[in-house]
Amino acid sequence: MHRHSGGAFALALVFASGCGGGNGPGIGFDLGDFGGGTMDMGRGDLGDAGSSDMDGGDPVDGGDMGDAGIDPGSCESVEADRFDLGEDERPDPRRVAVVAGDTGFYLAWVDQGGGLRSLRGLRVPTTGEPGEPVELTAGVTRPREPALLALDDGFLLAYTDNDTGGDGEQVLTRRIGADGAPIGTATVITEGPLRHSAAALAREGTTFLAAFLESDVGGGLAQLQTVNLDAQGRVPTGATIRDVGAANASLRSPQLGPRTGLGYALAWVAANGDGDREAFYAPLSVTGALDGTPVTVSREANVNEHIALALLSQEIIPEANDLLGFAFDVRISGARAESHLRIHDALTTEGGSEVPAHASPQTSRSPSIVPFGGGFVVGQLLITDTDDAGFVGPTVGLSLLDRAAAFVTTLTFGDVLASSSADGGPTALAVASDGTFLITWVDRTATGGTSYHARRVRCAL
Repeated sequence: MHRHSGGAFALALVFASGCGGGNGPGIGFDLGDFGGGTMDMGRGDLGDAGSSDMDGGDPVDGGDMGDAGIDPGSCESVEADRFDLGEDERPDPRRVAVVAGDTGFYLAWVDQGGGLRSLRGLRVPTTGEPGEPVELTAGVTRPREPALLALDDGFLLAYTDNDTGGDGEQVLTRRIGADGAPIGTATVITEGPLRHSAAALAREGTTFLAAFLESDVGGGLAQLQTVNLDAQGRVPTGATIRDVGAANASLRSPQLGPRTGLGYALAWVAANGDGDREAFYAPLSVTGALDGTPVTVSREANVNEHIALALLSQEIIPEANDLLGFAFDVRISGARAESHLRIHDALTTEGGSEVPAHASPQTSRSPSIVPFGGGFVVGQLLITDTDDAGFVGPTVGLSLLDRAAAFVTTLTFGDVLASSSADGGPTALAVASDGTFLITWVDRTATGGTSYHARRVRCAL
């Protein structure tokens, strides 16, 4: 496992309590003297560069903070926290999937270094050295698009592969043990000879759900579908594959997450009636059926490719509903890329303001998102390379925003990417219960191939 020098940084993140009063949003991450700028390791305070409100709307009502203060302590990432996972001669857009478990993280990615394509998995603890990569698939196949879900005793992997019985593509699942090794054989969860791809997984209570795309359903259209799974990743007897929403020629990036006590949230990117892309989400029941009208997340029809979602639980705040955070990339005036955040009430589906997920103006894309403290952390590729941006780019960053979608700061780690890396694929982000983050990204090699990377960032709670 190669290591790359990135230096170290320390940043105090104090989550203030008792502020806001009544039903106001209170205060999210309070960085004291750090202001709202971009923090690079060793660079110190770069001043206030807060974001602007895209639509002038009100924040979602987060309830009274009460005395629910959280002190995330300090964050640190050092040279040994960067993991270079491997290279591939093909330049295809890829993604390194990551999920947090009880003792750390599990990663899955496509490897074609030896000629035959396979999926590889890796356990990464919150501290110390990672394990050894393991093969998750074997044989003459073309596995791709891995997705991961944490289970009580390991992990569940979903991926796309060729249909060995025809010309289509299918989605399969496979159990991964707590030791990171695959268990048993893979199970096909899709039906028919069509193309099935882009799987997403989620868990709510004792139920499990998969979402994916079915393509070539007529006229070049694609259809969002869901199906319940058991804890082994199999489709239970009698479970139904359900269509969600209308078929669309430009469906992209289905993402799935829980709505605690309610069911699931399904997010995706698709073209509207004018052919412009927008971001959407639909509330689902625990069976994967629509549980309300799909909601348009983006305020303008300028969405690019990727969307991610995360649930922020507010059970410690009296009379406050949980919040869903959606991070997606857009094109400003059809040209400059930005990662945006919009927060919705998980119960009422009411949405707040759409804001840049970083200091504005900057160029960024390929966002991922997790809840942390009393707000959200958005991982993204920061493309701007200017003297006043506060970092040398393109690079990878973590942006902190409070639950009212107010930008706080961006952390960068000295990972300078190839200039073409903006087209490499989305980032992925997970956070462990001890406050350790793991962000993954895809870069370009000097010969035009693909390389896979991860960085661990520890934020003591």
